[in-house]
Amino acid sequence: MRRPLKIARARCEDRFTLLLPVRETAGKNPLKKNEENKKLCQFSSSIPAKHITDFSFPMAPEPRYDDFLPSDKQSFVPSAELVARHQSLKWRNICGIALVHIWGMYGLWYGLQTIKWSALLFIIAYGWAGGLGVTAGAHRLWSHRSYRAKWQLRVILAAFFYAAGLTTIHDWVRDHRVHHKFVDTSADPHDINRGFFFAHCGWIMTGKHPMVIQQGRKLDMEDILRDKVVSWCDENFYFMKMFFCFALPTLILRYVFDEPWWLCVGTNMVRYMISLNGVWSVNSVAHYFGGHPYDKNIRPAENWFVTACALGEGWHNYHHVFPFDYSSSEFGFKKNNATTLFINFFSLIGWARDLKTASKEMVQRHAARCGDGTY
Repeated sequence: MRRPLKIARARCEDRFTLLLPVRETAGKNPLKKNEENKKLCQFSSSIPAKHITDFSFPMAPEPRYDDFLPSDKQSFVPSAELVARHQSLKWRNICGIALVHIWGMYGLWYGLQTIKWSALLFIIAYGWAGGLGVTAGAHRLWSHRSYRAKWQLRVILAAFFYAAGLTTIHDWVRDHRVHHKFVDTSADPHDINRGFFFAHCGWIMTGKHPMVIQQGRKLDMEDILRDKVVSWCDENFYFMKMFFCFALPTLILRYVFDEPWWLCVGTNMVRYMISLNGVWSVNSVAHYFGGHPYDKNIRPAENWFVTACALGEGWHNYHHVFPFDYSSSEFGFKKNNATTLFINFFSLIGWARDLKTASKEMVQRHAARCGDGTY
């Protein structure tokens, strides 16, 4: 057990320990000698105490992922079926993405010249709602458990998520957890080392790498399977996606704003096209361009453009160092972090609670030790 810990420290002293959420265990508390942290819940004894002495909140029980051992790559021999799946192209996805962009460009060129201002404002707001379903819901709530939400908020976030027109919540969370655990390696679903286009949307057009499949099967997804809201929505995936992503916005444009059918469909496709690329830009642009004030040893970077496009998800270097932070940045709702503002609002009315964050001292120490000197 010492070997992987040594390797993790060699890259950056507390990158891997801070990277993954931990849960309460029945083992010994590594913080028992720290008088200032006696009230904190117990952590796994495998996590060095100095990496978590600055948490100012009790950690909620969460799934603990298996430690990544470098020997996994050496011992794993993919089957012929997995290799064939990895090398094959997903033509249904390729044709679907191409159609959305062709239709979206048509709607962008002709539709926006004639659409009413009120209808345009509605479709922008609907696009923001879909984005919040991804950022505040699938990402910060279900993937990282950075806060807790009542069932009413979870229902809203699930509806918003399906308005974005992606995959099921379960599959999105699984892929994102694998991404964080094996960022920019062969086990990363959208490995930036395979090129900008692959990280942006090419990974959806081809089969998964065998390492992605293998590591995804190891993850503990019990927390997602126990969530009744997620389970019901995922069981009715096709209805949820077709209704919230395509039918509902098109019908509202037609019968509320009295727009012609061709304009309703075209405008919604513009919204869908922009929404998809905004989500994808986090995996591509934010892993390719930007600074590394918190950890210079990883590819995820701070990117203003992605922050604007993805409702505050562009502070990506910070997020990969402190993924448990509900704000995904150290600036809170400032600097164009609409997702944090959304969560803060529901925290005020009691629908969101146990908002987790990293202390200023922890951020400063990590940046001084591992950053590129621009902090």
